[in-house]
Amino acid sequence: MDWKYLLAIPSFLVGLLAGFQGIHQRYDEDPYNAALTLPGILYLLTRGIVPAAVYVTLYSSNLMPNPLWLWSLVCGTAGTELILRTKIFIKEDRSAEGAPHELMYGPFDLLRWYQNLFLESVMKHLPIYWGRWAVKVVGEILKDKKMTFNEMCEKIKSNLHFFERKPKLHQAINQEADKFLAQYDMVVKENQMTQERDEKLRHTLCYRILRQGIGESGLRLLLS
Repeated sequence: MDWKYLLAIPSFLVGLLAGFQGIHQRYDEDPYNAALTLPGILYLLTRGIVPAAVYVTLYSSNLMPNPLWLWSLVCGTAGTELILRTKIFIKEDRSAEGAPHELMYGPFDLLRWYQNLFLESVMKHLPIYWGRWAVKVVGEILKDKKMTFNEMCEKIKSNLHFFERKPKLHQAINQEADKFLAQYDMVVKENQMTQERDEKLRHTLCYRILRQGIGESGLRLLLS
C-alpha cells in the first residue's frame, strides 16, 4: 500500500473540525453533546470524508504537487471550499419588477441543505434546544389559529388523511389525539374546564404531535 494515501487523514481531520464549527455555531450552549448524538456523529464523519476523498482522488490522478502534507491540509480547507462554492448557471429568471436574475446552483447549495438536515435532527436529541423550538413554533401556530381544544382535535382528525401513506405516523397522531380528548372529556364532565386548561391541553397535544417528527409544516397542515 502507498503510505502517502494516509495523508488523507489530515484532510479528514480538518473537514471534521469544520463540521464541528457548524455544530458549535448552531448549538453553542452544548456543542459537545450535540456532536456526540447519532446525527451529529454522522454529520462530522461525512464532513471529514469529503475533503479526504478530494485528496485521494487528486493524488491517485497524479495531480497532487509536493509537499503532500501541505496539500492535504489545503484539501481540508480552501481546496474543498473552492469546489463546493463553484456555481453552475441554470437559467436567467426575472424578478417581479422585471429585473434579470441569474439562477445558479452548486455543490454548496447541496451542502447547506444537507447540513441543515443533520443539524435539525441533532435538535431532537437535545431537550433544551428542542423545547425552545417547540414552544416558539406551537406559540406562533396557535396564535394564528383561534380555536378551542375540541375544535383543534376535530381539525386534526379531519386532516389525518394527509398522512395515510405513513400508517405508523397516522396511528401515532390519532392515538395522541384520542388520549387528550379523553382527558378533555373527563375535565368537562367534572365541570373543571377553564380557559387556562383548554390552552394547556392545546399546547401539550401540539408538542406531543411534533415529537412524532412531522415538523412545523406537518403541524400546520394538520391544523389547516
